[in-house]
Amino acid sequence: MKSDENTLRIPGAGESHPRFWWNQNNPEMLPYVYRAMEPDQLKLIGEWFDDTASRNLTGETSIPAISIITALISSASISRIVQLGHFAGYSTLMVGYCFVNSRSPGRLVSIDIDPEVTDYTRKWVERAGLSSRITLLCGDSSDRSLAEQSTSDLDGAPELIFLDSSHAYEHTLSELDLWYPLLRPGGMILLHDVSEFASQYDATHQGGVNRAIGEWSQRTDADVISINRSVTEAQSHDDVIYPDGCGLGIIQKPFPSA
Repeated sequence: MKSDENTLRIPGAGESHPRFWWNQNNPEMLPYVYRAMEPDQLKLIGEWFDDTASRNLTGETSIPAISIITALISSASISRIVQLGHFAGYSTLMVGYCFVNSRSPGRLVSIDIDPEVTDYTRKWVERAGLSSRITLLCGDSSDRSLAEQSTSDLDGAPELIFLDSSHAYEHTLSELDLWYPLLRPGGMILLHDVSEFASQYDATHQGGVNRAIGEWSQRTDADVISINRSVTEAQSHDDVIYPDGCGLGIIQKPFPSA
């Protein structure tokens, strides 16, 4: 039985924190990604939001992005996923639950360079009963040895890679150069923070994911779409059709020519 929003607390509903901007824009909105979850799963995600707020571990991926990822899992039978940058574990938990709810045999390998947030995420993965579905690795997501380990753990080429790690220009280029060749033909890489606005998250001040995906797309045979790439800090969620000012990049690896 799926959740009943009349009796369960939906994460973000009625709350004023900026991380729940979708509720503030439209108080009647209930993201379908939450409608598809079981009551115990929703309860755990709500507790995760409470705990991360108390620890100042905010910065999870957006509802639009996680909605696209879970839709791909549940509708396209995507079962081998790599995540580059899990931070405190929101998208990691949501992907794991999506595997369970869609009856997918899927597995996720997630890499983050921060040992503290990796340990934190691991505790929540264990609490959610998702340890058999999710492998967490601590290290640099541009490290070839970790890429090889990920492919081995998944028992095949990744079908979907979600890139949401350092946000730095040079590091993002290194990740794309490393992971794209490992991607299954027809597979996709989704990149968060491709907008001009999100370039501010590049600690090296070199243009961030926005610059990286623009330059990388000029030297590849991949199909590349950047949603909200030109969105600036001056534009709010109300100004864009895809309501995430940080944007989303979609890269698809073509099939080999016959």
